[in-house]
Amino acid sequence: MITARSRGAVRVRSSRGARALGPLAALALFACGGTDGTTDQPTFDASQHDTASVVDSGAPEDSRVADTATASDTASGDSSAPGDAATSADSTATDGAPGDGAAPTDSTAPSDSAAADAADASASDGAGSDAGGVDGGGTAPDYSVLGAHATAIKGATVSGNTVHCIYPSDAAPSAGFPGVAFAHGFQLNPPDYDQLLTHIASWGFVVCSTDYPNSLFSFDHRNVATALTNTRAAMAAGTIAGVPKVDATHIAAAGHSAGGKGAVMAVLADAAFVAALTFDPVDGNPSPGGTIDAAHPKLAPTETAKLTIPMGYFGATQSHCTASTFGATPCAPTGLDAAAFFAGTPTTISKYLWTVWDFGHMQFLDNPSCALTCTACSAGKSPIDPRKTAVKATSVAFLQRYLRSDATAQTWLDGAKRDANVTAKNLWDGTSTLPVCN
Repeated sequence: MITARSRGAVRVRSSRGARALGPLAALALFACGGTDGTTDQPTFDASQHDTASVVDSGAPEDSRVADTATASDTASGDSSAPGDAATSADSTATDGAPGDGAAPTDSTAPSDSAAADAADASASDGAGSDAGGVDGGGTAPDYSVLGAHATAIKGATVSGNTVHCIYPSDAAPSAGFPGVAFAHGFQLNPPDYDQLLTHIASWGFVVCSTDYPNSLFSFDHRNVATALTNTRAAMAAGTIAGVPKVDATHIAAAGHSAGGKGAVMAVLADAAFVAALTFDPVDGNPSPGGTIDAAHPKLAPTETAKLTIPMGYFGATQSHCTASTFGATPCAPTGLDAAAFFAGTPTTISKYLWTVWDFGHMQFLDNPSCALTCTACSAGKSPIDPRKTAVKATSVAFLQRYLRSDATAQTWLDGAKRDANVTAKNLWDGTSTLPVCN
């Protein structure tokens, strides 16, 4: 049986299409979004997905991917519904990026004092389809706070790519911990998401964030998918030195922006993944002036129609906006955004769309003000902490639901917990007027 909530349709404001780019506009474009160049429309051939056979382990991360203890991620405690963006201007707060430069070490994650009120929420913006899923009996845990596991960080190299793993520091169960292979966004780095990934790891997941070839002018989405598959294979084989055992039958793909699109490509090509969780994926070509081609295939709706596993998509209401800094295209243009991925995903599988209210494409990072790259994308002006807490809680709930078969987590995905998050305006309801673009 397929169940879907009545508020399933997602409406987003129209955005300006791709156009000729000057130097600054090109910078805004390559930061994440990309064009929807239509010179040709090749399909993604999963049979050509190249998986490297060599898995190296234990090598230290390079200096630009320094492991550091995750910065304390304290939610603001503002659980009331924030007003429209116009009334909450200049109220954005950051979670604090981890510091630069420490050499790779194992480190215990600091406590997360996210307020329970602000995080009594998480889930979708009204769009959800759970094929065969039911609300679980019993009470779901509060996924908005850190789980019971202390965490550690380890750097390694897998098939030539730096891998940044965050994992429970206690002994793994006999079958191993469930795993998550994560890919960062275009021109970003594996540690840029440590707060989110540490939160997930504290609930008993091994999370390995992989780098990949990330050239500005010769970017290839297939490299992202390959890196995710190689990371999954290394986790399953136990060849990442120092990382606890991972249950090879319970590994999800995940990623942000270009990494989110790469995660979709990875699960289309690699049947060993059992679920995918994406953060504002973009179905375009992020290179300046790039077009859709074999290295940058458009997945929705033709390829996404082939998905067969549970899919979770986070979007952001301000991703369709044009950043005033550069005046280029939006970082996640309408038609190439999470809503497009969701719409192209079959209703016969469990799928979810959670659009974060008054939230920008780069606000999924620990530090959404990450120098020039992050200023290329429009951001929300409402308090950021309750929204980031909602993203963390929903992410854990999705992984609990589909990597541990925990039906109690369903309420966070499309039930009462999600509804509370919508009421608090941490997530969009899918129908109300969107916040104004800044």
